[in-house]
Amino acid sequence: GHTYVLRGAPRVPAGETLTIQPGALVKLDGSFARLEVYGRLLAIGSSTQRIVFTSYRDDSAGGDHNGDGGASSPGRGDWLYLQLGNGADGSALRRCEFRYGGANGAPLVTVVPANLVVEDCVFLHGAGAGLEMYSAPAAVQRCHFERCLQPVTRVEPR
Repeated sequence: GHTYVLRGAPRVPAGETLTIQPGALVKLDGSFARLEVYGRLLAIGSSTQRIVFTSYRDDSAGGDHNGDGGASSPGRGDWLYLQLGNGADGSALRRCEFRYGGANGAPLVTVVPANLVVEDCVFLHGAGAGLEMYSAPAAVQRCHFERCLQPVTRVEPR
């Protein structure tokens, strides 16, 4: 699969769809790096080719993309989060892996009210929760959480 490096805060605007192919590697560079989705995200890996979202410093995923010869290593909070915001209805995260995010205690993935599916995903080494849901009608099934501050948090509207 292809490797993509994200810096800053790229967005998928309302009405647009971003499809990430099986086997793709998304490396996020910096504690403010995040992907914000207000349209639709289809990140659907396969049983043999997961889609991985991880730190730019994670050489175990796709090699040494920061070119430092292995001098750096990934850590919790290396990047911020993946946010599925209002308008992300119909999005799907299937067979994805999220590693080393959650800068400043943020969750690896935040789901604001959106009707979407999160299935067979792995959440690893998050500085905050693996998954944070804001009263979202999301279907979360067969996910694994390891070494996150907590697996899932729910935030109810006031």
